[in-house]
Amino acid sequence: LARHPIRRLWDAGLSLSFHPDNRLISCVDMSQEAAQLHDEAGFSWDELRRMGLAAAEASFLPEGDKADARARLRAWAAPA
Repeated sequence: LARHPIRRLWDAGLSLSFHPDNRLISCVDMSQEAAQLHDEAGFSWDELRRMGLAAAEASFLPEGDKADARARLRAWAAPA
């Protein structure tokens, strides 16, 4: 992550989202991916939540599923 441009792209105003490449092979899930972005790339938990909200909005999910995803993201609290 140290050399990945994600931080610069976010700071430049691009709409981004994050996803593990392959959970079965890499053994990295969404929570671990978020923690790495927080710890290694300096993203705040709020920035990561905003990424998730933008991803939900841009998804091809039915509107009801989008609304559920947005509600879950808004209710999510940063890890203690």
